[in-house]
Amino acid sequence: MADQLLQAVHALYQNPDPSVKEQANAWLDAWQQSPEAWAVSDAVLARPDAGLEARYLCAQTLRTKITRDYEELPPSAVPSLRDSLLRMLLATRDGHAATRTQLCLALASLAAHLPADQWAPAGGGVLAWAEAALLSGPVPAWPLAVELAGMLAAEGASFQPSLRPARRRAFLEELLAALPRALGLLGAALGRPGVDAGATLDAFAAWLRLGATNGGVPAPALASAGALVDATLAGLDADGEDDLLYQAVEATVELVYCGAARGAPRPELADLAGRIVSRVMALRPRFHVCCAAARAEAGGGVPGADDDSEEAKALARLFAEVGEAYTELIATGTPQVMGPLEAILDVAAHPSDNIASMSFNFWHRLSRVLTSGLQPQPIGSGGAQEGALAPEESRRRLAVFAPVFERLVGMVRGRVRFPDLFDSWHRDEQADFKRARVGVGDTLIDAATVLGGEAMLRLLAEPLLALSAEVARGAPLDWRGAEAALYCIRAVHRFAPPPGDALLAALFAALPGLPAPPPALAYTVALTIGAYADWLAASAALPGGGGAQVGPLLRLLVAGLGSPEASSAAALSIRRLCEGAAAQLAPELPALLRMFAEIQGSGDVAQNAYEQYDLDEEDVQQVDSLFSGDHWLCCVVAVVSEGGGHYVDVGIPQRCTQTTPAHKPAPPPNHQPPPLLPLIHPADRGHHHGEQYAGAGRPGGMPVAAAGDACGAHAGCAGARCGRDTCRRRAGRRVRAGAGGAAHGAHHHRLPLQQRPRRGRPGAGPALAHH
Repeated sequence: MADQLLQAVHALYQNPDPSVKEQANAWLDAWQQSPEAWAVSDAVLARPDAGLEARYLCAQTLRTKITRDYEELPPSAVPSLRDSLLRMLLATRDGHAATRTQLCLALASLAAHLPADQWAPAGGGVLAWAEAALLSGPVPAWPLAVELAGMLAAEGASFQPSLRPARRRAFLEELLAALPRALGLLGAALGRPGVDAGATLDAFAAWLRLGATNGGVPAPALASAGALVDATLAGLDADGEDDLLYQAVEATVELVYCGAARGAPRPELADLAGRIVSRVMALRPRFHVCCAAARAEAGGGVPGADDDSEEAKALARLFAEVGEAYTELIATGTPQVMGPLEAILDVAAHPSDNIASMSFNFWHRLSRVLTSGLQPQPIGSGGAQEGALAPEESRRRLAVFAPVFERLVGMVRGRVRFPDLFDSWHRDEQADFKRARVGVGDTLIDAATVLGGEAMLRLLAEPLLALSAEVARGAPLDWRGAEAALYCIRAVHRFAPPPGDALLAALFAALPGLPAPPPALAYTVALTIGAYADWLAASAALPGGGGAQVGPLLRLLVAGLGSPEASSAAALSIRRLCEGAAAQLAPELPALLRMFAEIQGSGDVAQNAYEQYDLDEEDVQQVDSLFSGDHWLCCVVAVVSEGGGHYVDVGIPQRCTQTTPAHKPAPPPNHQPPPLLPLIHPADRGHHHGEQYAGAGRPGGMPVAAAGDACGAHAGCAGARCGRDTCRRRAGRRVRAGAGGAAHGAHHHRLPLQQRPRRGRPGAGPALAHH
């Protein structure tokens, strides 16, 4: 079969006929899964006439068989397989690197299956066996020992080998016990002939990672690895074109985390941590050069014009990882921690969104530490992991870091601005930019937790005030700048200032006066109004209205229903505004009723759509739900109250628990008021509880709206959660599939706003989706 294998490999790589290549590939796939592949691979690797492709394929096959099909191998054949792999590995020490790597992987996988005592009965496991087999000859194979050591650490952290749980745990324990020996081997390999410094640092990082993720690296082991630490820190001086820089960065990051615990350096490794931080901070001027080069290359708003260099990425990662590992220490706000803090601000100021976003997780962690009021207890103190921070100390820290977060806001708020050529970008590039906007929004939320709502609002409103001054001087409105500022303000809506805030009231008062905003601006304006609906309602309820006029904002949203780009946002925000400010919108009741009647001709199930509205079925259901919930009836009660006792009936069944005015007697139980909405077919009016609209007034029997607030079971559902299979996918969204009948359940949920996951913030509620 060995000859047949060589022929198949030759056909796969050399034959120009595609059909022959396909047949050869199919035969090789079947052969690799057969039990005969063990012996054939070993035989081909031993043949001197085997080509490079055949040798690589056989080495890869042995590695795959050991990883997945080890139990096919008889126990008596395991020692001979190990010795054969060793012979083939030594034979390739100066040969093809990819084949050598596959053989090292095969030995590492075999070590995962074979207990330590079967490698070295005297102790030491597979590393002791490797030292004796590779380093005891007349010409020690140090490069092979380094590569195999790195593969063993990677195999210990991998779940790829098909191992039983007990054996997997035993293998990990064997490797952790051998960690000091591995570091000693790697340290001894430095400077040996043929040993690549970068490969040694890769193996060093792999063993540090294995120890750090499984209980930590013992301090004595790190203390004895002084030569490896020196080589790692010296590698940070390598040129950006040299792979050694990135291998040194990887090893440095692992050193940082090995020497840290609970956000601060381990006491026994404080000297090592100080040495590492000092060395990393010395790289700041080099990063400044990268930033200047990136700014010089950026221009024209073309994606990729400010391509971040790999060198800048590596340095930014170093700064960010140091900050994340020592967040608790940095949060103390002492003068000694200002260096790392300034370095992370440098990362946030880099013109590349990819690089700047590397700092965002640090700012999230720092904001949580500053606002939690807790601090970790020293290791070995015997106390709880966290203790209460004195109020005066907490206030001192907030005062120290408030200017830092203000600088951060100034750096990132402009990153959400749409570039001038955004519409000409590829859709993947546009999606990347929008994801970057989401990350900026999260960071602004982190900053708002430290600065507070009022201070944050004033920072984010500065670009709007500057734009207003320019417009007053006769300049055209920079809609991209206005949209970016509104996007940021919307992102921090949970930190809105108290109702009646003059700056925020002036902002909303100015929105209806925008001259025909572009679609992107109209979309953000609509979502901003919806995000602050509760604030607007509370402000409008203040004596004198608190400067908030919800009527013009509602009319602005209704006008947005006619925009294809902004209709969905407008429909969602109309619902939010009406839910929160029903009583204040009483004067808008006639306009709302007209809108309700008109939108019945819109959506996916309509036959004669109104041209003035560009709505799909989901948007129609959003607005329809206004007329079936408590918030709508409260609005009706407000009209009755303000009408001086004049009874207003809109033909929609009432279930509001509020009582009618004292001077107005309640209608008799069997009272049937005349309908005042001739545009709504009588058959479209169902009973509120227990029955949906039968759909006689809509084509195809589709329901107009369910008899309760939307439950959120699916975006187009406007009734309580029914639990039935009445939904279907249509045009990429969920819509109601038809059939009226009973509305299952008498509870009334509100359709939640579009949500996106937060980064583990406890208590963070639903948020309006970022565009």
